[in-house]
Amino acid sequence: MIKKYSNKPLAAISYASTTFSDIAYFVSCEKEVLERVDPDEFIKNPSDDYQYINLITDMKKRKEVSDSLDKHELLRFSYVHDSSVTTDAIFSPGVVIYPFCTFYTGVNVSNDALFHVYVAVAHNVTIGKGTFIGGSTVVAGSTTIGDFCWIGTSVTFFDKVKICNNVIVGASTTVRKDISEPGTYSTVGNPLVKIK
Repeated sequence: MIKKYSNKPLAAISYASTTFSDIAYFVSCEKEVLERVDPDEFIKNPSDDYQYINLITDMKKRKEVSDSLDKHELLRFSYVHDSSVTTDAIFSPGVVIYPFCTFYTGVNVSNDALFHVYVAVAHNVTIGKGTFIGGSTVVAGSTTIGDFCWIGTSVTFFDKVKICNNVIVGASTTVRKDISEPGTYSTVGNPLVKIK
């Protein structure tokens, strides 16, 4: 069984790049060693000798890697930074939470979701598989965000909003109503509109 890797902040590994597109890591099951890997190589040659940390922000690649993990029933490595607060939240395997995030009661997060710094998630929120949440985003209570969504920095979700799968929300957008169609959305004025 792999040891907990909380003694070395993930921030020290990844913050050299603010985008870290197409970055992924394995953690050795024999010793606490991080190795940067090419996601394409992992998909071609998956191995159960390692557990996987999914830090990919390219959503197509993120989905390919997550599906490969499912197919081969490989373990995912979950990482919650010590400075983040997770009150009665439920995290599936492979979730990565960066520093200074807060999760309240009733939050349910699926496999391979990634939360950047200073994300606040209110009560009874559901977040789907492989979704990326940018820094300083606020998700109000009883919101549902689907699978493989990409949420930019400083996005605000109002209460009880429902977001379907495969949605991109641009930075600093205010989401006041449901999004039922995949696509790219951003604020052009207020509220948001579909732009692609």
